[in-house]
Amino acid sequence: MTDLQLSKLILEKIRHYHKGKVNAIKRADLLSYCQMFDPDLEDRHFRNIYTKLPIATCSQGLFWPMTIEEKREFKEFLWKRAISIFERYKNFDKAHSKGEQMGLFGG
Repeated sequence: MTDLQLSKLILEKIRHYHKGKVNAIKRADLLSYCQMFDPDLEDRHFRNIYTKLPIATCSQGLFWPMTIEEKREFKEFLWKRAISIFERYKNFDKAHSKGEQMGLFGG
């Protein structure tokens, strides 16, 4: 199954049967569903596909957001992750700047 076909399969399932946070599907259950169509589908590949789709996630699973609140909550979650990743990037960059590298290796 191609990535495009898998994306369409996931979107169709979520948009039709998992509307709203209360109807979220557990990630493992969605993976099992997709593996019925692609038995060789591995978890990492599955995750790489669904994280590119316009679906929301929560502790209950994956879902199609139906309310303004659900959309706001997920956007806030993504924003916090983006800030966290950027801070990690800055810290990494600072720690591994040219001067730091020279100091680490006695140069």
